[in-house]
Amino acid sequence: MQTPEKLLWIMVFSFFTLFVPDMITYANWQWKAHELTDFAVETMSESGGMTAQAEEDISKKMAAMGIDPADWSISYSNGIVKAPGTVSFSLSSNYRVKAFGVFGKSMQESMSESTRLSLGASSIKSSEIH
Repeated sequence: MQTPEKLLWIMVFSFFTLFVPDMITYANWQWKAHELTDFAVETMSESGGMTAQAEEDISKKMAAMGIDPADWSISYSNGIVKAPGTVSFSLSSNYRVKAFGVFGKSMQESMSESTRLSLGASSIKSSEIH
């Protein structure tokens, strides 16, 4: 292998090494968002909508997963929903890429504002209450 090829491979490898932790963290948050929406619509479907008990169960699940409601935009179907109606739950947020912190705090602050990845999940299910 020639020296230019080695330099090219070092740059490519460095790029992936720099962003792998962010890719893993982003995927983890995306997974949690989908898991929460599935749990929420299942709970809401069984109770016939966003009841006090369903809201409490969903809040407990969010706390257990480390999801802070202040950092997420959450929407859901309100009130009691009887079959054949549907219940829905969705949440969204942004993930700031932290890889640029390697180059210093000023680079991290300037680049994190422009490199945000959107997180989001939504689910819909038929109500089970007649």
